[in-house]
Amino acid sequence: MANGEIEGSPNKIQTFVFLDLETLGFDEHKPRILEIAMIAVSRENLLSMKCQAYKNNPHYNKGDPLPLPRVCHKYSTLYYPRKFIHPTIEEITGLSNYNLEHLKGFNKDSATAIKLFLDLPSPVAFVAHNGHGFDFPILKAELLGVDGESLEGVVCIDSLQFSRDFEKVDIEKITEIAKEFLNEDCTNNNFCNTSSNSHVIENGLSHVIENGHSPSKLEETEAIPSCSTDTTFNIHPQDNFQTPKKKLKLDSSKKMEDFQTPPRIKIEDSKNSPPPPRGKKGLPPPVNTPSPKKHLSENANVHNGNGSRVRKALFLNKPLPFPEIKKKPFRQPHIYYRIYGQKYLAHRAEFDAEALLRICAYHGEDFVSWADSNCSPFRSVIPKWKTRKTFLIK
Repeated sequence: MANGEIEGSPNKIQTFVFLDLETLGFDEHKPRILEIAMIAVSRENLLSMKCQAYKNNPHYNKGDPLPLPRVCHKYSTLYYPRKFIHPTIEEITGLSNYNLEHLKGFNKDSATAIKLFLDLPSPVAFVAHNGHGFDFPILKAELLGVDGESLEGVVCIDSLQFSRDFEKVDIEKITEIAKEFLNEDCTNNNFCNTSSNSHVIENGLSHVIENGHSPSKLEETEAIPSCSTDTTFNIHPQDNFQTPKKKLKLDSSKKMEDFQTPPRIKIEDSKNSPPPPRGKKGLPPPVNTPSPKKHLSENANVHNGNGSRVRKALFLNKPLPFPEIKKKPFRQPHIYYRIYGQKYLAHRAEFDAEALLRICAYHGEDFVSWADSNCSPFRSVIPKWKTRKTFLIK
């Protein structure tokens, strides 16, 4: 089945299930699930969240987080991982072996509960940030480990890829607007760069030749508009365009004799001057001169310890048309802050799922259209680890 093609139905996605997992960590051999949260909304409710916010609250501020729709299905639960929870994970998630030891682990009943929750208008789509790299492979492994079956008819959407694609197009639009703005500004000022002034110089030269003046006296004409009355231009056909030079204004009341050069600085007599300081063994003390900065070229060793310097070196010979549009971080808290200007309590599965729902609702039709074209079936996800059943089959 092709990417974006929904099996069994040509219809668009009808239910979006925003998913988030808290686990032992992705680097573990079997990173078991500690917490799972799912928030399901219909396509219509997702697209109408902005309109409903203004309709229900006339004083709604555009920068505030969008309120969740009234018809909203939630599923959130925790599991005991049957493994030691590292103190770093405990600090990030707030979950430990102590507060989870009375709970059951992910079992067959857990898989059945997830399937029952997904009994919603189809097609149903999981939405997770970095889902293909984290959430979907781990959930697939847990389901196969206890049930041996995958979720049929469910598709997957990675909001991380959407953010990268969408903001990439946004940066390209900003760059085009910047180009137009800079070109317009140069046209108004007439002297932003040499290329934009070539037509002005040619018009000025032709005007001088038609009026019978020599090119050397072009500065005395008004063929080229000056930026101010105190500037003049020395332009010759064989020379390039030069920056304007300021005229020297002389006061007629003063005579040339009054203009004297400043006195020279007196040099002290070497006989009366104190001897220079001496260091050890009678040698002059060393002079601490700042070492020159090392510039990395394209052929610089990219395997050094300072990754930021390498990244800067890659852009030395690739100037952007707009002043330094830097790469934006695409972690979910960063995206949420760029949209709403607020922080939320991350690494709590339910809060992460709600934040992802608000991010996607903010983009509205752009996200929904992208999701219809870029979804993939959940059964095609490769599980994070192999279960006993898969070993027996092979």
